[in-house]
Amino acid sequence: MQHLLASALWLYDCQSIKGASRLLRLILGQNHYLLKIINERYPAFSDLLASLISSNYAGGCTEDADNVNCEEKNENLNLFSAGLSDNFSPLNELLQQLEKLASKFPDYEEKARPLSAAGIQATFLGSTTYPKCFLGIEPLPLTLFYHGNLFALINSKNFKIGIVGTRHPTGYGISVTKDVANIAAHYNCPIISGMAMGVDSLAHTQALLHHTPTLAVLANGIDICYPRQNRPIYEAIWRSQVLVSEYPPGTVPLRYYFPVRNRLLAAFSDILVVTEAGAKSGSLITAGYAAEIGKSVWTVPGTIYSKQSSGSNRLLNDGAIPLIAPENLADEIERQTGTDLPLSAYKEKPPELSPLSEKILRELTVAERSVDELCLLLHCKLTELLPELSNCELKGLIFSRLGRYAVKDSAYRLIN
Repeated sequence: MQHLLASALWLYDCQSIKGASRLLRLILGQNHYLLKIINERYPAFSDLLASLISSNYAGGCTEDADNVNCEEKNENLNLFSAGLSDNFSPLNELLQQLEKLASKFPDYEEKARPLSAAGIQATFLGSTTYPKCFLGIEPLPLTLFYHGNLFALINSKNFKIGIVGTRHPTGYGISVTKDVANIAAHYNCPIISGMAMGVDSLAHTQALLHHTPTLAVLANGIDICYPRQNRPIYEAIWRSQVLVSEYPPGTVPLRYYFPVRNRLLAAFSDILVVTEAGAKSGSLITAGYAAEIGKSVWTVPGTIYSKQSSGSNRLLNDGAIPLIAPENLADEIERQTGTDLPLSAYKEKPPELSPLSEKILRELTVAERSVDELCLLLHCKLTELLPELSNCELKGLIFSRLGRYAVKDSAYRLIN
């Protein structure tokens, strides 16, 4: 409730008097019990309530008014609350929040106007600019704040691909996320994600590298970068791409905002790809939202021994479409859009591998191994193994640390 009321005041100050009053009506309109109680027990205040949330409740202001008298706002709020019973907690709570926000309105105004000047805009339910893709989700966001050319992105005919997954991807997850994002970029498909660490950050980064449209759905105000480690990605998206949030500027991220924001991520996407996700990954919530509104959910199968793949593998049991090769995604994009672009520009010529090198890479995708372990597992001699390990290192496929070998991202696409 708090962030919705703050949104109303933000609209009121920076954007639209009509938008703010409509948003307040929507907030109260969501609680039909509250309105019924007001009408039955406090009929004398029904008209005052209507005045409070009408487009001219603050002293006859018009939609293009530049300044609003904060004292008049507080006076109306005080008049409305004066005759209400102290034990009517639902309405009193709402009024207290309104009064609290109104009392801080000068500070809010001071912060909000520069943000509006910086290009932060808002749309709300009932507005002609409200994204139509939201109409299938519940609950509907009453307001949406954005920075960048949102409507050019969401109204384009290009297929929009949501890419989500774990915050702690394995080398395999990193590799497939990059491949999926690169395929999307090859077809100039906007990439939708949540700017979290891990898979989200990789997806946005690949979009930025290929100058492909990308949209970040945030769980905080869009004037705040979270997590802080993503500052370079945040600033790059701010400069040239699109940031959106249903939370007003200045809202700090809270844990329960993240799963709720995932429904918007699903709504913006034409298909959703889960590249790697653990059993408790928030991307499973996103996949659930996507399935509920009829979006295709794809997931990349992972090894049954990896915790980071336990959630994405479970999606396969739940009916997700398996993405077993990047070309599957290319085929789906071409089927949906009627395009036919050769993938030769996307594909790199893979280095040639000997049979023993392939076996080495397969073993290392399961776990890091020492030289002795590899000799035992592959049934080969040390004199046969060492040259192959050196060749794989020279080709940038593996690396050694603390006496053990591990694969690099580039190795995964060679051993499908």
